[in-house]
Amino acid sequence: MFAGTDHFDDTYTSLRPMIERTIARLLRDNHRRVRFRGIDKNRHPWSVRCATINLKRLLYLGLDLDSDRGWTINPT
Repeated sequence: MFAGTDHFDDTYTSLRPMIERTIARLLRDNHRRVRFRGIDKNRHPWSVRCATINLKRLLYLGLDLDSDRGWTINPT
């Protein structure tokens, strides 16, 4: 898949809005800057932020705890 081909353009235009939306969710609420210097000190807060956003998304998609089957996604 090369840039400039029709297949690339179709894939790119279909996926870009989802990626842009995800990045916007990660950076909103003043999370554009990190709190500490260095990657290691910021890894945990950033991981918690990403996990929180993923969990909110799964809950929106219908994540539910079923006593028989465990965690399932039941779309409404």
